[in-house]
This record gives sequence, C-alpha cells and structure tokens, in this order.
Amino acid sequence: MLMAQYAGGPANTPERLLTRMLAYSPSTPQAFIMLEERQDPTLVGRVTLMHRPTKFPVSVPPTPWDETVMAFEGDVLGGQTCTVVEWPATAFRLAANGAAIQVPTLANLDALFDGDPLLETVGPFVANEVGTEIIRTRNVMCVPPRYVPILLGQMLSPREAYTRLGGAIRADGFEGDCAPLLAYLRAACTLQTAQLVPSIQCTAAPVLRVDPPLFTHIRDSLIHRDFPRLRARASEPRARPARCSSHW
Repeated sequence: MLMAQYAGGPANTPERLLTRMLAYSPSTPQAFIMLEERQDPTLVGRVTLMHRPTKFPVSVPPTPWDETVMAFEGDVLGGQTCTVVEWPATAFRLAANGAAIQVPTLANLDALFDGDPLLETVGPFVANEVGTEIIRTRNVMCVPPRYVPILLGQMLSPREAYTRLGGAIRADGFEGDCAPLLAYLRAACTLQTAQLVPSIQCTAAPVLRVDPPLFTHIRDSLIHRDFPRLRARASEPRARPARCSSHW
C-alpha cells in the first residue's frame, strides 16, 4: 500500500523515500503535511500542506536552483497564491530522532477532545498508561489525493487537522489503509514529558524567492503541464488573461 511505506519502520530509508517521491511523474499528484512551528517556537504549530514536490534540473548555464528539491504551499483559489518552499532535508527522517512517541488511541483521543472543546493538545501520559500506545512516525507524512482539499490553503491546529482529516478518513472506513497518517495526526496532538510542543513539530520550510529561472521552471514544468491551454493562449495575440483553478 502507498501509505505503508511511510510508516515509522527502518525498511524505507529517508533517501529511498525521497528518490521514490521524485521518481513519480509530474502528473501524479503528491501531497504531504508537516506540523510547522510558528514565529514563537514555544507555541504549538500549525499543520501545513506541501504539494507538487519537484526537483530543479541541472541547467546550462547553471542556476542557483540546480538540483534543489522544492514544493508548493497554499492554493490558487480565492485570491490566494502558491508559495514555493524548499523541501525540508529532514522530511522523511523519523520524528523525535527516531524515539518512541506515546500517543492516545483513536478512541481515547476522541474522548479527550469530546470532553473539552477548548483542548488543543493532550498528554503527557505516564508510561504504559491505559488508552495509549507507542508509535514512530516521520517529520512529514503523505496525504492521499482524495483528502487534499481538506488541507489545501489551510493552516490548521493539530486538533483541527485530526478532527477534519482524521474524521474524513474514518468516515470512509480507511483507518487501516491510512494508519501511518492517523498515527502522525495523533502525534501532532500529543505532548511528551517536559516538552512544550509536540515532538514532531519542525521548523517551517524556507520560502524561496522566485527569480526568472525558477519562474520559468514552474511555468513550463508544472503549470503548463497541468493547464496546457495556457501554453497555447500565451502565444495567441491579444489573448485574454487565463484563469487557473487548483489541480486538486
């Protein structure tokens, strides 16, 4: 299964996952979530979607972007613009430096959130506490394409992400298929002992300044591939400005 490769085991190394991600055709939609820290790193961050990862090709003449792996955040609807970010070097490494993470079971987390509408995170829990289990997860987690619209252009609290995304997965009956993603969402909602933020929280992906070479790469390799009519219209005299919509 697609999601199984992102489980927190040693079988799939970060390097192998990165190679596999970049091997997919650009027409294959890919999206990943990360719990990004905010301006104040002592506060619980927000779950952000990164989509359409791509690697800038080696160019002649060379550019500063050669072989840089990048992705997009945001949407193009409702007046929004996509932001180009550098793909985090530690994205597929095991979170918390590979340490075990104690999280509530789905049923227990549901009960804790149902009991307090203002609760944003849960834990820490004592060792072997009833209603908890030990997991390992990665710094970023794959999201199946059918659930991307829930997250696209949003910055959700861990509870909101768990409630909306996790709720949709369970309503569809895909708990087993999406177990690594549900484990990630539970880790995003859980504090560990002596920590102010969840152990999977990461530094936000660096935003890239789009210069002409990067703009050309995005336009030719991604936008025109998704919307081939734009390429034709660009060459038409007096063509009307084209309106784009999200490829999701």
